[in-house]
Amino acid sequence: SRARGAVLELMSPDAEGYLDLAREHARALRAEGQPGPAIEMWTKVLEAQPGDVEAKGALETLFVLLGRTRELAEFYAGPANDPLGAAHLYAKQLGDEEAATEMYRRVLAESGEHLEAFTALETLYTEKRRWNELVELLERRAETTLSGAEQLKLRARIIDLTEFKLDDVASARQQAVTAFGETGDQRFQERVTRLADASSRWREVADAIAHQADIAD
Repeated sequence: SRARGAVLELMSPDAEGYLDLAREHARALRAEGQPGPAIEMWTKVLEAQPGDVEAKGALETLFVLLGRTRELAEFYAGPANDPLGAAHLYAKQLGDEEAATEMYRRVLAESGEHLEAFTALETLYTEKRRWNELVELLERRAETTLSGAEQLKLRARIIDLTEFKLDDVASARQQAVTAFGETGDQRFQERVTRLADASSRWREVADAIAHQADIAD
């Protein structure tokens, strides 16, 4: 092992045969009961060959074996390119909600319709009363979902959050008027009426209903 390690120290990661020798050395270190040096070696393999399946699996096993959960989370977030795995560790084992939030956002940036990441962020924002971020999350979900029924449900919830949590009646009223004008859905008409009554803006209700009637004709 020592001789092999010395040879590797002299080799460039780009050199022919480096990866095979590095993998062999990492396996040997693990077999000899040296998990720390094995982690260092497998990390070098992964740096030289991003996405190496054996290196990723070996590192995950070693981090778990040693109870180095934060390092495992950082590994998922970085070299392993597994933000969802990182988010789970940050949220469920490390209690690091900010780091978990960042990772769930990364997942959604890569896949806008990822339901698990959306649900997790929705829960985190609700528990922490981060209403502006929750509204932004729901708006992005409404834009990306292919389900018409879910979109209507999301738009209604956005209106209610804007009214009751952000205390922005004017914006909530405008959102309701727009939603009713575009969809004619009864839930939005009810919100338009309630919000107009709260702010004495009945002209907007009349205009929205008239617009929807024109569409129906």
